[in-house]
Order: sequence, then structure tokens, then C-alpha cells
Amino acid sequence: MGNSTVYDYTILPDLWQLMDNVTENETEESGDWYENFVEPCQFTFCSNFVGTIPVFLGITCLLGIVGNVALGVALAKCPRFWDRCQPGKVELALLAIGGLIFASTLPFFALGIRWRWAFEDRVCQAIHGLKFGSLFAGGLLAAGTACRNPWGPPKQLLPALLWTMGFVCAIPAALVSSSDGLCIPPRLAELHAWSFVHATSCLVILALLPVIVVSATACLAGCGERGRPRWNISWVFYLFWAPYGVAVFVEMFQKEIFFSQSCRFLDHLNSFLRLSEGWGMLHCYLSPFFILGLGFYRRKTA
Repeated sequence: MGNSTVYDYTILPDLWQLMDNVTENETEESGDWYENFVEPCQFTFCSNFVGTIPVFLGITCLLGIVGNVALGVALAKCPRFWDRCQPGKVELALLAIGGLIFASTLPFFALGIRWRWAFEDRVCQAIHGLKFGSLFAGGLLAAGTACRNPWGPPKQLLPALLWTMGFVCAIPAALVSSSDGLCIPPRLAELHAWSFVHATSCLVILALLPVIVVSATACLAGCGERGRPRWNISWVFYLFWAPYGVAVFVEMFQKEIFFSQSCRFLDHLNSFLRLSEGWGMLHCYLSPFFILGLGFYRRKTA
């Protein structure tokens, strides 16, 4: 009817290329990668627990501060008693400081979930660096208490080196953090390598390191009694954080090779990641309470 319209199909390839470029630019500029996920998948964990997560973080923060301050006071009031414990008071003091730092970062995430992230990028990077730095420091410190070689560094120097190394390993976690909408690691191409380094650090320090230490010390004579690792209360750390280390790496591995495109699998993986992180957070106050309880028990029996 009327004049017929003639379409020039030769311009379609250029049109599709232009649309792809626009979509790619928008995806790279957006830090909220949940809105740009390649599949129309809806993760249900945060939507189901968005009202209780800030409360959980607030309670964990309060108990973590109380527990680690109480442990610090006990170390200061009775220093001679803790000298006979394993790990020693230097390691326990560093664990308490790390737990206090971790607990102090939780209110920022609670506020971010409740009212969106209202702080700038630098604050987000600093909070992520402190959070994962305290985690990595605790993992390295717990592994360092298992084996003491007589030719190694001085007694006070080795824990300090391991504790500092934990914060150095958290630099990738700080670099991949962004405050665009919510303080989360974005999927920017230029930060891809750092994201992989961060995921690998989580797997190695939080999950594989205790296995490596146990295997190595079992083969070395003179390390502990009859070459076995010295089990102590600090190794409770791995019971809390090993699942999270595995979950972070599996999520990163899935993004790399896309071994499953099922929305149901991705939703279960996201739930496992969040649940394992929540389980690990319990460590910041349960660990000092366990240490205090064990210390008081030993003092009573002594």
C-alpha cells in the first residue's frame, strides 16, 4: 500500500557492530556487574535475607569487638600465664588485633546493604584491604604456629612477618573493589588479573595452606613431636574460612571457563558463597571466646 520501502541490508553488519560497541562500553563503565550479568539469572540469597544481613553483621561486629578486646585484656593482665600456652601470647595478641580489625569493617558493609554504599572508592578499597588483610594474616599466622624450626627467625619476628604478609596479600582485594552502587568487586577487564590473583589467594591461604603444612611437617623430622604439626586452638580458623576460600575460587573458575550456564547452579553457587562467608565471620568472636575458655580451663587445672 502506497510507496514501498526498500531496506539496504548491507548496512546491518555495521549497525550490529555499533550496538555491540555501545553495550561493551556500558558494561565496562558500570561497576554494578550484577546488572550486566551475561545471563538473565536472579540470585535469590540477598533478596531473601536482605533485611537480616545488616542485623547479622551488626551483632557479629559487636561480639567480635567484645571478644577480641577481652582477649587483649586477658593477655595484658596475665602475660606470664599465656607464655606457657600454645600459641604464645605474641601470636594470640596478633590474632586479637586481626579479629578486631575484621569486626570493625563489618558496619560499613551493613550500611552499604541497607542504604547502598555511600562512601567513595578509596574508602571501599581500604575497607576491603583491611577485611581480607586480617583474614589472610590470621590464616598465615595459624599455619606458622604449627611448625617452629630452631634455625628460623626469632620467636617474636616470625609471627610479625606472617601477620604483615597477610595484609600484603590483600592488595589485590583492595584493587578490585569499587563503590559504584555497592562496595563489590567489579568485572572490569583491566582488573581481571588482580581478580584472579585475589581468588587464588583465598583458595591457597584459607583452604590449601593447612593441607600443605600438614603434609610438609609430616615429612620433616624435628618439627613438633616426632615430626608432626603442633595442633592448637588457632587452627580453628580454617574450620570457619576454608569453605569460603573454595567458594571464591570456584566462582572465579566458573566465570573463566563457563562450565555451567544453568541459572539454578549459579544461584546455588552464589548462596554457597554467601553462606560460607557468613559462617566464616563467626570466627571473629568465637575464636577469642574459645581461646579465653581454654586459657581459663588451663589456669584452673594448673
